Amino acid sequence: MTNIKQKALDFFKSNANIKEVYGTNDGFLFLKKQDALFHAKTLSADNPQVEAFTNAKDTAAEHRNPTPAELKELKDNAVAEYTGLFGTAPDKKLSAKEITKLIETKKVELQNQNPQ
Repeated sequence: MTNIKQKALDFFKSNANIKEVYGTNDGFLFLKKQDALFHAKTLSADNPQVEAFTNAKDTAAEHRNPTPAELKELKDNAVAEYTGLFGTAPDKKLSAKEITKLIETKKVELQNQNPQ
């Protein structure tokens, strides 16, 4: 029988952006719980077994606060990208998150002006 937990861990290594998968007794993984339940019913109508697996790496990163050094690095990177895009430095009062939003907005605007 396939070790579904190991299969899920391997899946997360290649798909870091996926937060959760669902596995069935026959070793299949699904991105949607409903799909896993439907498949599990084909295996055992009496007791469909589905196990949820969460990307532990993703979960750990979400639940911890960034260190001051990480925050400084994020802001420095955002300031550098903003300066390159706009030709001037952003307001010093803006957070890295606010600067990033401005960058994303400008990129969308530029993309809309020059569709490829």
